[in-house]
Amino acid sequence: MVQNLTKKVSPASLEQEESIKESYTPQVISESAEESNENITVADAVARMFENLGIKAAYGVSGGAMASLWGALSNSDVDVLNFRHEAGAAFAAIESYFASGNPTVVFTTAGPGITNALTGLFAARGEGAKVILLSACTSAPQRGRWAIQETSTDTLPSSGIFTTGTVFNYASTVESAAQLPQIFRKLALGLSQPGGYVAHLSIPTAVQNMSMDETQLPEQGVSCSLMTSSSEVVANTAKLLSEGTFAIWLGFGARNASDEIRQLAEKTGAAVMCSPRGKGIFPENHPQFIGVTGLGGHGSAMTYMQEPAPIRT
Repeated sequence: MVQNLTKKVSPASLEQEESIKESYTPQVISESAEESNENITVADAVARMFENLGIKAAYGVSGGAMASLWGALSNSDVDVLNFRHEAGAAFAAIESYFASGNPTVVFTTAGPGITNALTGLFAARGEGAKVILLSACTSAPQRGRWAIQETSTDTLPSSGIFTTGTVFNYASTVESAAQLPQIFRKLALGLSQPGGYVAHLSIPTAVQNMSMDETQLPEQGVSCSLMTSSSEVVANTAKLLSEGTFAIWLGFGARNASDEIRQLAEKTGAAVMCSPRGKGIFPENHPQFIGVTGLGGHGSAMTYMQEPAPIRT
């Protein structure tokens, strides 16, 4: 399914789920695994892989180098949304993940398509989103020959873009269909872990149209479990908070505990403040809310912390 968002792009326009999903169990490959791979290309297999990883939407800018990947995504159950710029697509993918709980894909063509998306992907890593960058790169025979928008280690730094590092938790360049099963397992494992996960899957133009032949993707899905504190940690925390006054300082990581935080604040009478990204978790018109901290925040939060400061925050 394809949508065109070139006229108006706003992450706020994404449909909100009735509740934020903290766990998801995508479809497990069944019928597709039984079908013959005779006419299935790498691009088709990647689209199927994304479906089984629980990905519902892909955001990006298509181009000639990744036409086969774009076509396969467009013919899949993944909702394909086209943007004017890769940075906007990346930020939309981040907000889509936080709104739905489902991992998302950012797709780009070779060269500047990849570099344009990096700012958004840096943000995804920092904010804890689950996003996969799907890009095209130059085929092996053309590398080092200065093909148009050549994308290889001859023209771009491999460290940090095509390797695991500051931006990506996992990165791989697909040189053959035989790599996909292992890549699928690594992506499934990464997406199953608590917290964010940003990956980069780069596929040369020629490889996109290779036949899968006898290569089969694993029959597995993804499940994500919540992290919980031990009873000992909870008891120690309660003891510390009972020793004197304390304030509650909310960050973005508390976004799925709004009800519990409000109950804690109202039962203890604790003042509540938040970071700019944490706005909305606790009602700003609540009498116990004292303001937003950080750049552009409220002076009331600073005043409260100084006169007199609570024992714990």
